[in-house]
Amino acid sequence: AVTMPLALAGIAIRRPPARRLAMVLGLIVLVNGLGGWPVAQRVLMPRVDRAITEVTAAVEADVYTTDAGLRVGLWRAAATIIRAHPIRGVGAGGFPAAYRETSIYRDAVGADPQSQAFMERDHPHSTPLNLLASYGLIGGGLAAAFVVLLLVRTVRMRNDHAYADGHLFVVVAWLVGMNFECYDMQSTMLGVLMLVTTAALRDRPPARPGGSAA
Repeated sequence: AVTMPLALAGIAIRRPPARRLAMVLGLIVLVNGLGGWPVAQRVLMPRVDRAITEVTAAVEADVYTTDAGLRVGLWRAAATIIRAHPIRGVGAGGFPAAYRETSIYRDAVGADPQSQAFMERDHPHSTPLNLLASYGLIGGGLAAAFVVLLLVRTVRMRNDHAYADGHLFVVVAWLVGMNFECYDMQSTMLGVLMLVTTAALRDRPPARPGGSAA
């Protein structure tokens, strides 16, 4: 919803001959969105209302044994782990054991032993929190530096192939989604980022035969 309009705007700015096509595509997306909203509203709004209720219960009453409430509990547990191990973290693969030692996990399972299987998780459903909990500020700083460099490279990417304008917005979408899932533990999502990184390399061969590598 956010990255597609930005991508179309980027194409229109970087490629003047494609502005008319970008405007037509943007109009098509807008019309489809408006036309499909009544159906989407009936399907999505009950889920949104339930998520709001569960998040409110988690924030105000520490109820974490729901789908959305568990996310809040995991994020709070990750924050507790980060405060306890700020520099080096608990190490790769150390989150599950550290999470089980937090009061959030122990209190929830203690109040309802049958919730143990539901509360057991290997990651906090957030890439930044997982990196900081596992590798501390050292690992988090290295990851942040990599992302900044990648953003710079995608902005400066040569326009020598049809997909050059989309790489920046792939990274933007990745950075938005990573806050709600551990992309660093998903080979597919991590692979997408590595493909963009490869395409953004300064010294990669030209995409077009006879094109300049500069």
